[in-house]
Amino acid sequence: MLEIYPFILETITLIQPLSNRIYREDPDLGRQLKRAQSSIALNVAEASYSRGRNQAARFHSAMGSARETLACLEVAAALGQVGPVDESLRKRFNRIIGTLHRLAISSKLGVGRRLTPASFTPGSESQLSGVVDHVRVWVVIVRRYLTETEALIQPVCGVHAAQGVE
Repeated sequence: MLEIYPFILETITLIQPLSNRIYREDPDLGRQLKRAQSSIALNVAEASYSRGRNQAARFHSAMGSARETLACLEVAAALGQVGPVDESLRKRFNRIIGTLHRLAISSKLGVGRRLTPASFTPGSESQLSGVVDHVRVWVVIVRRYLTETEALIQPVCGVHAAQGVE
């Protein structure tokens, strides 16, 4: 199972008192909140055993449910049913959403897919072309990261982060 999964379950456990209070104040919003928070964990679990676009779709659904859960808490706060959303709770949801976003992107790109000589049979040149495209995308991402890192490091250390990278 993914490392984010226990963190999601922990976050769901943390918001249970809020969820129960919201349910008492507004049963419709409370039910929607419970469905949304359950959906985060369930879609991540399903994505863990899916591949390709199905996996990306499950991660996107989980990401949407995480945002919906946070929105339910924000709406309840706006209606005066609970206090404002705590900053630490907001950070937890940002971590969940950010991680799911990265997982969805890497699922679409096929990152982590095992490539073996058996993967490439005669006539599978289009598969190889797709892999080359994915590698090119990651090279662009790494170069961009190194450029941003260099902009941060150079004024402090005088070091060029991208030296030797073409």
